[in-house]
Amino acid sequence: MNTLLRDQDRAALAARLARLTPEAERHWGTMTPHQMLCHIGDQMRVALGDAPARRRGTLLHRTLLKWLILYFPIPTPKGKIRTVQEMKTTQPTAWADDLAAVQTLIERMATTTTPAPHPVFGTMSRQQWGRLGWKHIDYHLQQFGV
Repeated sequence: MNTLLRDQDRAALAARLARLTPEAERHWGTMTPHQMLCHIGDQMRVALGDAPARRRGTLLHRTLLKWLILYFPIPTPKGKIRTVQEMKTTQPTAWADDLAAVQTLIERMATTTTPAPHPVFGTMSRQQWGRLGWKHIDYHLQQFGV
């Protein structure tokens, strides 16, 4: 399984992110490429504990749903999952700056030893955050055909 903790998986995501442009057309959802880039950064900030997030998950979210999303080989429904407010707070600035910030946050995720709890899934290990982070970024890159 791909993860942000593996060098080659991060390198592949970095190459895909480098191909993303502000003009890319979305295949689903409502975000622009630039908003999506900031959203990915916000997810990394929550995972790293840089941005506080209110816990709101239920026992079902913290157990079954978390397991299904992390490990079950089914595609994520396109445009059907709503994110928490804390993961859509950063406003786009300069494209190159926001892209560089996301790349830096991804690299930080690879080395963090104590990730923060997820707002919905609760306590998550470093390995779980690495997997979820990779899946989340991959999902949004697919959203823009990258």
